[in-house]
Amino acid sequence: VVREAFERFAGRDVAGEVQAAPGDDARGGLRYRTRVSAIADAEGRASMAPLGGGDRVTLTSMPLAVAEAEEALLAARAQPGERIDVALDAMGNPVIGSGPSTRHASYIQRVPMGQGDQAYRLRLGDFWQVHREAPGLLVDRVTTLVDGGTVALDLYAGVGLFAVALARAGLDVTAVELQGRAKGSSLERNLAGLSNARAINADTRQALKKLAAEHTIKPGARIVLDPPRAGAKQATIEAICALEPSRIVYVACDPVALARDTALLEARGYGLAHVEAWDLFPMTHHVETLAVFDQDTSHA
Repeated sequence: VVREAFERFAGRDVAGEVQAAPGDDARGGLRYRTRVSAIADAEGRASMAPLGGGDRVTLTSMPLAVAEAEEALLAARAQPGERIDVALDAMGNPVIGSGPSTRHASYIQRVPMGQGDQAYRLRLGDFWQVHREAPGLLVDRVTTLVDGGTVALDLYAGVGLFAVALARAGLDVTAVELQGRAKGSSLERNLAGLSNARAINADTRQALKKLAAEHTIKPGARIVLDPPRAGAKQATIEAICALEPSRIVYVACDPVALARDTALLEARGYGLAHVEAWDLFPMTHHVETLAVFDQDTSHA
């Protein structure tokens, strides 16, 4: 999937393999999800629709989920048609919600970082990596690939997974996320204790234009982005390159979108320097891919 995407949409050969997250081989690709969701059937129990349509099937197991999440999902009850969400907190306790209001339920997650770990405050409706190893693995890889620098811009920052790690590594960080609320977002709460980090609540493209006009981000900064599945696309890529970062670290859940954006970046003087892929969604066709683009580098 990764090789074909880069060959077809970026005109590039990509070597390497898709790596498994720690423990996945031993678990046979099962028991990795700490977050699961389903739709309540006519009796209020968790159910899913078969591939291709048909009547909903009441779940009797969820082998992709860690045991605590599976047990909570199967025991949950909700109004017919409502979505049931289950997430595990830092202690392995399930946080369960159904209906729109419960997606604001708060909990704590912890991510290995350096010699200890870092607490993140989340809401049930926030985006968070589903694989049990993904947050720590991605933080380690992204901070390694950023490889120094003094200023970082974290785009599509979510709850601040990368922004917090980069700030803890000593960089001055600006995190951009359209949070839907001016104050009290999970991103703002997670950055609150860091004097070298700030959050901007805005659409990514608008924020980039404002930062460029204000000359807030000087040439030579590092930029990290983890966009939605559709990718960053041309207008955002142009706005990123206008800031003249020295390095761009791109985290992608869709290799095709990444490959399309790779072609756009290379056309603007940012060469593909490194690609690595991780199987963070075992038993599916989805692949998490990390790419590094360096200014004025034309070959991997």
